[in-house]
Amino acid sequence: MILLSAIVYLNFSYKETRFIDIDTQYNRVWIHKAKDAITGKGLLVMRTGYLNSSSMFLHSDELAAEYTKYYDLAKHFKPDFQKTLMLGGAAYSYPKHYLKKYKDAEIDVVEIDPKLTELAQKYFRLKENPRLNIFHEGGRIFLNRTQKKYDVFMHDAFNSYYSIPFQLTTVETAEKVYNLLSDDGVALINMISSIEGDKGQFLRAEYATYKAIFPQVYLFPVAEPENGEALQNVMMVALKSDIKPIFENEDPKINEFLKHLWKEDIEIDVPILTDDYAPVDHYNSKMI
Repeated sequence: MILLSAIVYLNFSYKETRFIDIDTQYNRVWIHKAKDAITGKGLLVMRTGYLNSSSMFLHSDELAAEYTKYYDLAKHFKPDFQKTLMLGGAAYSYPKHYLKKYKDAEIDVVEIDPKLTELAQKYFRLKENPRLNIFHEGGRIFLNRTQKKYDVFMHDAFNSYYSIPFQLTTVETAEKVYNLLSDDGVALINMISSIEGDKGQFLRAEYATYKAIFPQVYLFPVAEPENGEALQNVMMVALKSDIKPIFENEDPKINEFLKHLWKEDIEIDVPILTDDYAPVDHYNSKMI
């Protein structure tokens, strides 16, 4: 009876309690207000299970999650991009930013859960836009069938706090990403991991996997750029071109992100991930 009462309480409408608890075909979704720990500004947060999937400032269009700002590195590595593919929409924080910032570019977003898109439209200021195309299907299914070419690939799909769906981590997936990119295209993959130690095994496996396909792969730890043991968001950048980039930019914000480049050696002590062997959950269990 106590459990039933709790469930009824959690399903009160957002209008009455400023809290939503809803089950979709794929997720249990919580939407609630919070305060940003750094700025103190009001936030609206979408959680899927225990994962903070997306957040936005209540009175600002500025990106709330620091790691999402690192997707703007695409402009540094591929300045003339026109078409972007992003896996993982949730509340569409970055796609909204992208459409506002890059007014001549378009973005396709693959989000497996159509209910998340509906909630983003209702609560997170997601608007229809002719430069935004949304596909409600699995990311790997989309990669398997698409014939489109893109300048930029962005990955932000998770099925737990740390874990990327295994089928999106493998060398077969990396090869599909490589093939859909233009000749000097760039892939940006968000991971939550350490770089060194046991808690970094998944990241090192994914790094080795993309290194098997792409000529250049770089890591940008977000919170603690010189601490390889820290568990944090790490943006992995894979370049299809073999021309060495520079790591300076006239834009001070982009330049600050570039300063987070991981310059230490990355030990390849785990095998690449394949469709036949991808122990992603095993590696990520070491982060708990």
